[in-house]
Amino acid sequence: MTTRGPGGGRKPVPTALKLLRGNPGKGPINREEPTFSMRLPTPPSELTTRAKAIWRRDGKQLLEAGVLTRIDTAAFAAFCSSYARWLDCQRELTRAGSVIYKDGSGNYALHPLLKVAREAQAEFLRAASEFGMTPAMRTRIRVGKAQEAPTDREWWDVG
Repeated sequence: MTTRGPGGGRKPVPTALKLLRGNPGKGPINREEPTFSMRLPTPPSELTTRAKAIWRRDGKQLLEAGVLTRIDTAAFAAFCSSYARWLDCQRELTRAGSVIYKDGSGNYALHPLLKVAREAQAEFLRAASEFGMTPAMRTRIRVGKAQEAPTDREWWDVG
């Protein structure tokens, strides 16, 4: 059994696809779906170089869409970290040439990074859907007007 995101049930068809298909089910169209067109703080120092690059790339779009707020930065940092970990594992698995290898006893086994990659993938996909970073989940998000961008100090002032 898989875990579903907010709302549960069948994944909605992305609005763009509904419109392209002429909305065959005549279901409601989300007219307030976020569009990706504020100011992003510097990434947390605990993130790896790759995770920081993801932070800058994806964070900018989430801010512009009104999806990322100050309270979400820890969850977004976790997304960036797990996505970077998955990419690192995938790169290493590609370099190894196979997910199957011979262990020290001569037996065939799954590459140990495969489990790490699967867990990281599940983590980042769960977080991605929470932020509306998949076409289906974007149809469930409604965003208001963008507010004034907070300063770095406002973003990271936790105490």
